[in-house]
Amino acid sequence: MEGENPPIQDIQPWKAIDTVYTNEKAGMDSVDKDLIKRVIYEASKDSNFFKKDEEKRKQTNERIARLKEKLAKVTEDEMKRYHAVE
Repeated sequence: MEGENPPIQDIQPWKAIDTVYTNEKAGMDSVDKDLIKRVIYEASKDSNFFKKDEEKRKQTNERIARLKEKLAKVTEDEMKRYHAVE
């Protein structure tokens, strides 16, 4: 839609990447977490592992979208029948 800003991960893709980073260790309080994520992203974005992980994430998001569409089509009667079977 016009006038809407793109999601932050489209502008800064490293924001969407989950990394195992913690600043809970001694001396890590002043470390810029965003900088660390950006460096890790830039270093790994062309790796086969990264590409495969992105493909898995895409497939998962597509599956979630299909399931949400399917759920939206479930009628109240179908829900009652399902709960009656439990």
